[in-house]
Amino acid sequence: MSTFPCPYFTLSVGIIPILGSSQGLRIPICRCVLTEVLVARLQTNPEGEKLASYLQGPPLECQIRPIIGSDLKPVSAATCTNERKQTSCLPEFLTYLHDFRLDNTIPTEE
Repeated sequence: MSTFPCPYFTLSVGIIPILGSSQGLRIPICRCVLTEVLVARLQTNPEGEKLASYLQGPPLECQIRPIIGSDLKPVSAATCTNERKQTSCLPEFLTYLHDFRLDNTIPTEE
């Protein structure tokens, strides 16, 4: 099993302010460019908007946060591997866009 990270995945740290504290709560912000592109394209279709809403959590620090990948599995440092990208994320990405008759161009890997 390949453990190489997915090139679409990045991880950063966000801070949520805590009332009454000078320190904020540091939380991971997982990003998946493939899911972000899928969400943006699905949102252009009235029927795709609902599916798009399931794939992302509320924005944090003005960043959208994909929480579920195009294969409907969690987006995380542990789960986002190159093998997963090839075997499930890309095929599902293409399937959804084809089903909604949207642009199915695969984004450039980062």
